[in-house]
Amino acid sequence: MNEFIAILKSLKIPTLTPDELAALRQLQQEWEHWRERELGIMPARIMEQQNAAYATFLDDPNVDNENRLLVLADPVLTDKRYKLLRRAFIELRGRITTQAAVILRQTLGRIKEALTAELDRRLEIAKPVPSVKECRTAYEYAQSMDNRVYHASHGHSNETPFQLAGGLVKG
Repeated sequence: MNEFIAILKSLKIPTLTPDELAALRQLQQEWEHWRERELGIMPARIMEQQNAAYATFLDDPNVDNENRLLVLADPVLTDKRYKLLRRAFIELRGRITTQAAVILRQTLGRIKEALTAELDRRLEIAKPVPSVKECRTAYEYAQSMDNRVYHASHGHSNETPFQLAGGLVKG
């Protein structure tokens, strides 16, 4: 990846536009939000919530607190509800990653086009082998990123938008 970023900088190949970067940052925040929500309903939290509902009912025995206790009373049913939520959270993150992949495919298309042109230029003027190899390595990295992004655009990735973007996003 370092060679990839280095050659992009040296050739002044544009990576993400400000709008694309802003969109990726927004998608990253959404992805992280839903991941945090999912972590908040892990099985260990079920017992914690049951105990809290139990204590609340004992402190203030009213219909609302009784209903809350009833909803959480059965750990098996509660776990099934949470499994459905976890599945929904995974689906939401997948959709977010797919949106990020669409942005990155456009960016990678531009990058690969510029790298192909540079590689062809270097091969034509027969620069020393390290220079050609550097460009080839950067192109191959862009191709591997494009493959990962392609799979993500079809919902087959659990990577965050920033992980998909690799070195294209700074910080």
